[in-house]
Amino acid sequence: MRTIPSFMAFAAGAGLLLTLSGCDQLEQSAQQLLEQTEEVAKEKAREVLSETVEQLNQSVDEAQQSANELLKPETQQAPEAPAKDAPPLPPAGQMES
Repeated sequence: MRTIPSFMAFAAGAGLLLTLSGCDQLEQSAQQLLEQTEEVAKEKAREVLSETVEQLNQSVDEAQQSANELLKPETQQAPEAPAKDAPPLPPAGQMES
């Protein structure tokens, strides 16, 4: 009859070891899941950041294009030639008296 309590103690010890072993496996699985989740989160963050930068660049390009259109002269006009009937202008720096 003494073997039954010894067997029960052995079974309890084995069960405890299996439970602890299961806890280690569970901890390792949780750690792996955490690492995978972290990698997925980093990749998503990179994608979102990349899309945001692309949109920002597009907005900057559009703003630059609009600014360039506003700053360029509307038409290129040739300098006006003096009328043929008008008297010639004196050279710069000289005045008639």
